[in-house]
Amino acid sequence: MTNLDFLYIQKHLPHRHPFIFIDKIIELRKEEVITCKNTTINEAFFAGHFEDIKIFPGVLIIEAIAQSAVLLFTNNENENIQEGIPLLYRTDIKFLTPVFPGDVLIINVKTEKVINNSMKVSATVKNDEDSIVCKGKLSFVVKMKNYVIGEN
Repeated sequence: MTNLDFLYIQKHLPHRHPFIFIDKIIELRKEEVITCKNTTINEAFFAGHFEDIKIFPGVLIIEAIAQSAVLLFTNNENENIQEGIPLLYRTDIKFLTPVFPGDVLIINVKTEKVINNSMKVSATVKNDEDSIVCKGKLSFVVKMKNYVIGEN
């Protein structure tokens, strides 16, 4: 599937505004997703990150990667992955280039391994100048829909 709009994203992500960091799905396959995040100076966190030079927070880039991975999970045929809520539990990300207002992030996430209710992905994020912003791996564990945080 290619060029899926924001309505598809809203349908498949548990997140809601202002915490959705994916603007468009460029391509979605069984083992890979490519998404896009447009950064704009209007985003509230730029007011304080930082006063003199505006930089898109790295933790939000990781969140955009994680949200892209969730979209990949929803396209997975593994029942344990499809029927639960993926929770990020490990990251190993290396940042190489800062992101500034106006940059367009192209996020590429590939499935590395799926075992029972866990999934490991690799990710590369580039800006619209084709420079690598960050790359690395993320791991998720999928909790069933009836799971309530704090009860286990």
